[in-house]
Order: sequence, then C-alpha cells, then structure tokens
Amino acid sequence: YLKSSGLGIFEHENNALRSFVYPNPVKNILFIRFEKSQSNISGFFIYDATGRKIEIMDFNKNAGSLTADVMNFAKGIYFYEIRTSEGVMRNKFVKE
Repeated sequence: YLKSSGLGIFEHENNALRSFVYPNPVKNILFIRFEKSQSNISGFFIYDATGRKIEIMDFNKNAGSLTADVMNFAKGIYFYEIRTSEGVMRNKFVKE
C-alpha cells in the first residue's frame, strides 16, 4: 500500500519506499531522490495524461537517485512509475 502527498513524496506503509521529486514543474531534467537506497530498480516508466507510455531516451539510475531527461516532452501532466523489489512508486509531475 502506497500513499502520496501533493509534494511528490511517496511512502510505503513500512517506509521502505520514500522518494523526493524535484523540480515540479520541470523544464529539462527530472530528479527523483530515494530516502532509502534502491539498488534493485527493475523498471522506470513515464506515461502521459492519457495513459500512453512515453519512451524514455535518456535516464540514469543509481542506488540513491534517478534522473530523466524530459526536455523534449510536450508541456503537460505526466505520471511515472518506478518498480523495485520492495514495491512500486507512482506519482505525477508537470512538464512546463
């Protein structure tokens, strides 16, 4: 069970999954920082407001964070999903 706040902070009920997303709205690079090391990220996906999966051409991940280049995305609302062995994080961000 995941809960989120309007600030892009996610919390798993056992606090294993907690992340901070910035900037939001974003112009070029989206940063997602994990409170707890997530060395086992198995998937990262971005969807537009209609639910269409957007191909991510350039992203980097490590145990403490994930960055994605969204410079060429159209302005609008997007949703991301990060899958790990501890669960799934989902949230939205705005591309300006």
